[in-house]
Amino acid sequence: MWYRAWPIVLLGLTFAGPVAAEDPLPLPIPVGAELRFDRVAPLETLRLPIGPATRDSLPAVSVDGRVTTQSWQIPAEDGGEVPPVLAMLMPIREVLIEQGYRVLLDCADRACGGFDFRRQVQVVPAPDMFLNLRDFRAFAARKEGDAILVLVSRSGVSGFVQISRALAAVDPAIATTSTTPDQTGKPPVPLPSAEAEMPLADRLLQLGRVVLDGVQFDSGAATLSNGSVAALRDLANLLIDRPDLRITLVGHTDADGTLAANLKISRARAQAVRQYLIDSYSIAPDRIDAEGAGYLLPIAPLTDPARAAQNRRVEAVLMPR
Repeated sequence: MWYRAWPIVLLGLTFAGPVAAEDPLPLPIPVGAELRFDRVAPLETLRLPIGPATRDSLPAVSVDGRVTTQSWQIPAEDGGEVPPVLAMLMPIREVLIEQGYRVLLDCADRACGGFDFRRQVQVVPAPDMFLNLRDFRAFAARKEGDAILVLVSRSGVSGFVQISRALAAVDPAIATTSTTPDQTGKPPVPLPSAEAEMPLADRLLQLGRVVLDGVQFDSGAATLSNGSVAALRDLANLLIDRPDLRITLVGHTDADGTLAANLKISRARAQAVRQYLIDSYSIAPDRIDAEGAGYLLPIAPLTDPARAAQNRRVEAVLMPR
């Protein structure tokens, strides 16, 4: 098959301590891929999805053990094309099946549950991983005490691969080794200062997502309290200058109230921003989607009332053409 000609290099997911005889497990990652995230936790829980997500749930099994999480960013090929997500997944999937892993989930974007899958699965925060809601694949498999979750996606300029692996029956006394801070259940890594100072258009095009700073709502309301802010003008100008671009607006809330109520209000706030861009700047409606994540994807601790306002935000996520 054609994808076999695609250059690959074997990168092992290595574990310290007593593990299965076949470790390190070699998995094919494209040549030129940049390791962006590399974390080992000696005793943690990997939530392994086994079915498509709905708005209220994600069928999953929990595997306790030594959990390794890695992500890679894959550059575009010489012709400027990013490899299809299936091409990036197929060699990995083939190795796992040949090694005797039992497939629990193998789905693509909407079939996985789309946005509902994204907000309920464990994903390395941007910019180290980018899960494009309209162009990703998820693959989960188990072999005795070994569980693996592979997420593959791409933006307009890069491919992304995340591999999370849990090995059961390990010694919890072994110390954690990590090249990045613990992200499990924690806010995404903040942008480095140089990136934070980049123009909104550059951040969106390079990172695939951007917080719309200054977009505010009254407490419990979904009506924009200050419609014309710089972030919305900059976003609208980008969409006008680049008619090939499509975005999804994602609303976020603090933890005040129930999850159901926050999902509803966060979606309504994203829809309010969408309507503002359509009405004020004549952006075509089919170029903007709106979703809500409630309080499930915080950027500040939900337990800190002083920072609650940071979580009440709307983000723009770049979608494939």
